Amino acid sequence: MDFTFQKELRLQKSDLSRKGSIDAKIVELVNFINKEDCYVTTSSCSGRISVFTNSELKKKGCNWMFITHDVTTPQLVIDALHNHTGSAILKFEPFIMHIQCMSLEAAQALHALSIESGFRNSGMTISKKGNIIVAIRCTLALEVPLSSDGVLLVSHEYISFVVNLCNEKLTENWKRIERLYLGLQKSIAQSTTQPDKKKTPKVLRPVNNNNLSSEKTSQIVDRLSPDLFCDGFDNLLK
Repeated sequence: MDFTFQKELRLQKSDLSRKGSIDAKIVELVNFINKEDCYVTTSSCSGRISVFTNSELKKKGCNWMFITHDVTTPQLVIDALHNHTGSAILKFEPFIMHIQCMSLEAAQALHALSIESGFRNSGMTISKKGNIIVAIRCTLALEVPLSSDGVLLVSHEYISFVVNLCNEKLTENWKRIERLYLGLQKSIAQSTTQPDKKKTPKVLRPVNNNNLSSEKTSQIVDRLSPDLFCDGFDNLLK
């Protein structure tokens, strides 16, 4: 199937996530990527902190006791544990985004930029149908048990320590998202100014994100607002 046609179909699909819309913190990034001829986002999450219990009755998912895509407080986590009889886990999951690419060249350029932006666990896959997917991700994740059968396993002081650690990871996660967004903008700008003799869609040019100023990064962080969302990772390699 032609990539352009696949992209049109994907952008017309309903959002199957619990929230039903793109996370506010990455709306601008998603829209920017989807405006480029070579790329279309297939799933994304801006990063989140959650408390949950595994469900033996469900093959997929779990029972959520608390979830946020913004920094949080230890007290909110402690409150979520009250009157709970299961085994609770505190987890931080960093930003992740899957992007289908028109060509291997486009995927390699996006992958290189992702690595430069701090997402060093990023990778590329090619499905049996030939669909090329770039997964942008990093290793900031954290997961710790908090209770077992309703019995708290750790002190409130430890919960405070772990929650603050999650908040630090989330803040670093946002900085990497900003570096990625600024890098994309710079790459597209460079590609636009270069002659295109074959009149093919623009492909990103890798840039050195070390030159991105911290001032610009902090300005974009200030503009972003919190929200709750984790887009479903549906049929990525179809």
